[in-house]
Amino acid sequence: MRFLAYFAALLFLASCQPEVTVEQRIAEREAAAQALIADCAATRCTVLDLDGQGIADYSVLNDLTHLRVLMISYTDFSDLNDIAGLSGLEELHIGSTNVADLTALTNFPNLRLLHIQNTDFTDIGSLASLRNLEELAIGGNSLNDISFVRGMPKLRNLDISSTDVADLSPLRMHPALQTLALEYAPVTDLSPLLQIRTLRQIGVLDPYTQDALTAQHELLRDQGIIVEYEPVMVVC
Repeated sequence: MRFLAYFAALLFLASCQPEVTVEQRIAEREAAAQALIADCAATRCTVLDLDGQGIADYSVLNDLTHLRVLMISYTDFSDLNDIAGLSGLEELHIGSTNVADLTALTNFPNLRLLHIQNTDFTDIGSLASLRNLEELAIGGNSLNDISFVRGMPKLRNLDISSTDVADLSPLRMHPALQTLALEYAPVTDLSPLLQIRTLRQIGVLDPYTQDALTAQHELLRDQGIIVEYEPVMVVC
């Protein structure tokens, strides 16, 4: 009985608490993000994780020139020019944001990793300037051309899942590619992959085309390439 009375009291107290408004939650999130930024500035941190946080003015990040890794996925971030001063970045996570213009990517020549999945960008021309890139996650959009990979000789991991990419010929003879995520991409010809000596595994999770591609999967396996029917890259 004593426990039931205690539990009832807790429920009563909870019902008396004022409801938190959307505006209050946004303000709390902003305050938390600003605290992280202030701490990073004070300690000259090299890694800043603002995933899911969101701030009113992203240009304040430009002062953090010591950053090497910036994570701002799942936010309302929209303009790469707001962080154009961070030329030392080696990793940039901007997946599921509002970024549409990729032109300012040319400000980050040292990038080794770029996650830009689930964004509605319009022009991918600037990707060709990222010659030091080792990992690129660019799935979840209407991308249909990957010719830019020819300018990425160090690229080891590529995620083009859930895109409109059907032609893999730009990957033929790639000097470094090891992992390729193709899940739910409309690819019907995997033969260019047979000419990538470094390739180790691919992900081909698509129940609508598996039967048609089975023979090609076996050819890849004969070359020692692992063919997975599940995601092969962790993207965040």
